[in-house]
Amino acid sequence: MTIDINLNYGYGRLSVREPFLIATDTPVVLAFHSDYALKDTLVKFTSDTGKSCSFRMSNLSEIEIPQAFVHAGKLDVEVALVVKEKVVKRWSVEPIVFAEHDTGFVGLPELEQILADLASVKSYGTTIAALTKALQDVDKRLADIEDIVKDTLE
Repeated sequence: MTIDINLNYGYGRLSVREPFLIATDTPVVLAFHSDYALKDTLVKFTSDTGKSCSFRMSNLSEIEIPQAFVHAGKLDVEVALVVKEKVVKRWSVEPIVFAEHDTGFVGLPELEQILADLASVKSYGTTIAALTKALQDVDKRLADIEDIVKDTLE
C-alpha cells in the first residue's frame, strides 16, 4: 500500500482520507511530493504507543514504514530537510490512522469525542429534569403552607 503525502508550507497533507485498512505484515510505503529537493532528510516515526524511530535518507521520494509501526492506531510522521548538517525546513504530517478489519475504528476519530460530549449533555439533561421536579415539589409545598397560613389567619 502506498500513501501519498504532499509537503507544503509546514505540514504534510495526506492525499487520501483515512483510516487505512491494513492486514498482518502489510508493507506501507509513504510517497513524498514537495517543491523542495529532498536530497538530505530526516524522517521520524512516532507511534501512539510511544515508540519512535528516525531515518536519515538521501533523495527522499519514498520510504517504507517499519513493520513495528504498522498496527491499528495512530502514527505521526515528521520530515526535516537537512542542509550542511542543519535542519532548514520541517514538515509535520497529518496523523496517519491504521485500522484492522475487526478493530471497530471509525473514519472520524472526532466522532468518539462528540459522542462522549453528547452523553455528558444527556446526563446534564437528566440532572436538570430532577432539579426541576424537586423545585416543583417545593413550590407545591409552599403553596400548601400558604393555604394553611391563610386559613389559620382568617
